[in-house]
Amino acid sequence: LVAPSFDEDPNLMRWTESGLWFSARQKTEGGLFRLEVATGKVERAALEGTPLATQASMTELGVVAYVGAGPNAYGEVYVADAVKPKPVRLTAVSEQLSGFDTSH
Repeated sequence: LVAPSFDEDPNLMRWTESGLWFSARQKTEGGLFRLEVATGKVERAALEGTPLATQASMTELGVVAYVGAGPNAYGEVYVADAVKPKPVRLTAVSEQLSGFDTSH
């Protein structure tokens, strides 16, 4: 249990000055979350374009690397500042399938 308001299975990542960071699944999505310890408030990091963020790792400075994917996008490795996220894609694995119809 991370906080009474968060009823999911958390994977703890790191304690930083901005709070306790963890990853968790929510229904068909997965994301990175921050717990404000003083208030118990849980906030999801806005990782634009990657509603499924898994296999995350965070540095002491709050830079997070993760595998991000979307409904019609294969998993790619991204990096972002967890507090002010603007994800940068580091890999291009999905480009090898660009000549094929993989979804509608």
